[in-house]
Amino acid sequence: MSHSSINNVCIAWRKGLRRALGLPWHTHSALLALVTGRLPLMDELLCRTAMFVSKCLTSDNSLVNFVARHSVYVLRQNSPVGSNAMWCCMRFGLHLDMLKLINRNFVSRSISTGLHAYNVTASVIYNLLCVKSHQAELSILDAADIDLIIESCVCRSPILCSFVF
Repeated sequence: MSHSSINNVCIAWRKGLRRALGLPWHTHSALLALVTGRLPLMDELLCRTAMFVSKCLTSDNSLVNFVARHSVYVLRQNSPVGSNAMWCCMRFGLHLDMLKLINRNFVSRSISTGLHAYNVTASVIYNLLCVKSHQAELSILDAADIDLIIESCVCRSPILCSFVF
């Protein structure tokens, strides 16, 4: 999971997401998760990896269980499974024995705690995108006005955007 090509895919994903949503290229990546209501791609991959390794560690199949335990607890960084498990735990600040706690709810809570300052900004951007895509109506603004407000929100500190309205 710590391979550079995975990071490159995550960067390309964020660029594509900004483009698909019509957000400026310099929109902070932290806002993307909050605006879309989805985990960042890296966190989604780490979450899936952690859940897979956890299932292997608790597998009824003795061979799968042995290989997983040996990889995670003995070989650690010398094994792809062990290094991925350690990477997941490091990312979310957990000890290796707590790998089984990592799931989408845990990761979502972990991310939202760290991004609390961006909640208002993300909410404003989300609502403006809804108006822009005709899912909501706000007749006093045209598309250019909406783009200008979004640009203003992504260029400022997360707290300042709350004062735009």
